[in-house]
Formats: sequence, structure tokens, C-alpha cells
Amino acid sequence: MKQYPIFITMVILLFSCREQAINENIYSETYTVGKIPGLKSFETYNELDKRTEKILKSVDSLNPSEAFGKNRSRIFMESYSNGKKAPQDSAFYQGLPTPCYFEMTGDTLVFRVGIGFFGGMGVEIAIFKNKFQSSYFLYTDDVKPYKYNLSEDFTNNIRLKSKYQTLILNEQPTFKAGQQLTGYLTFTSPVFFERSLQNLDSNYVKGKLYFTCLTQ
Repeated sequence: MKQYPIFITMVILLFSCREQAINENIYSETYTVGKIPGLKSFETYNELDKRTEKILKSVDSLNPSEAFGKNRSRIFMESYSNGKKAPQDSAFYQGLPTPCYFEMTGDTLVFRVGIGFFGGMGVEIAIFKNKFQSSYFLYTDDVKPYKYNLSEDFTNNIRLKSKYQTLILNEQPTFKAGQQLTGYLTFTSPVFFERSLQNLDSNYVKGKLYFTCLTQ
């Protein structure tokens, strides 16, 4: 997966925003095809989208099929630590714009979105037949702060299959290159552990994600 400089997030943090609640305690292993709630707002570029596209054009040479307009997402997310809502980038409440990628791996369509530079986070969706599996991942290069559970060793990266998930697509996937696929995901990660100073925190995240990507 391509990595983009974390200063994209730093630019976005200059904006203030209103918190949006996320509450989807549902686990569905099958996606639905139909009307996507709030899609019109996502389809309309806001100032964060425009700034992100400008930054990406300045750091990467994109061909038409990789253009931000054809491969973009907007992530809303809440983080929880030791049972309480944790401070986080305010951009995640407004909707953090990021590039995204769809590719075929065998008979599975794999979607990825993420941000970071020497560390970061992201979301992956694997779509196969009429089913899907979403995952949340975290990584860092220099230290090993993460644990899946208390009995395992620390690691510098974790990939967590969603505890709760729903997915709506605008049309049935063809599982062929060249399809512009738009969707809306809600997800909640299982608990994971992260070392901070002398503490070992119990964390999880809840999020929702709009995306439109060209399959390749």
C-alpha cells in the first residue's frame, strides 16, 4: 500500500469540527446493495478534500486511473482507551479524506485506505462473492507498542478483524477491473493493547467510512 506523508493530517487538523456519533453494534458478514445514507455529502468536495487532492498531486504523479477523484474516501472515527473516549485528531470527527485502492487478489476484491509515514493506521475490506470482512490496522516503524492480547509479545503492527461491521455498496461488484465502486462501511474493532509510558492501555476504535474506488 502506498504511504503518504503524515503532514496531510497535520494540515487538516487546522480545521475545527462538530463531533458525529458512531453507534453501529451490528455484525453482518454479507454486504447489501442499495441506497447509501449521506452519499450526496460525500460526493460533494469540501475544503479538506480540495486541500488533500492538492497535496497528493504535489507529492505523487498520478495517472488518470489513480486520480484522487476516482480513488478517495472519508473516514469518521472515535477512539476509546480504558473504557473512555480518548483524545484524537479532530479531523476524524469531520471526516478525514484519504486516497484509496481496490485490487483483485484471486477471487477477492481488496480495498485499502490509510494514512501515515513511519507509522499510521488504515482500514481494509476484503469482498468475496456476497460476503466481506473488514479490518483495522495500526503500524509503527521504530517501537513495538501493540499487543493483540495480554499473553502475546509486543509487535510494531496489528491487524484487527472487526467485531462489528456493516457494508452497503451502490452496485453489485463485478470482480473485474474498471468498475467504479462506491460504498459505506461501519466498523468497530476488538480490544487491543498499547503501551504508553508506564501504562498498558486497553483500546478499541469505532468508525464509518465512505469510499469510491476504481477496481484494478
